Amino acid sequence: MKLSIIMPCFNVATTIERALNSILFQDVNFEYEIILVDDASTDNTIETVNQYTSLFTNITILRN
Repeated sequence: MKLSIIMPCFNVATTIERALNSILFQDVNFEYEIILVDDASTDNTIETVNQYTSLFTNITILRN
């Protein structure tokens, strides 16, 4: 793995898609991973991220 992107998140359901898309649609020639660290969100953040984890194998979510 060449690059690890760590994104802390808490109640970001309204913006997490835009943030993930801005990373995922970059044109790069190396492998990278996205590690989302959820700090016990109470909105739909986890549901949105789970949709992305089912589509992209380089996304991992850690929940507190």
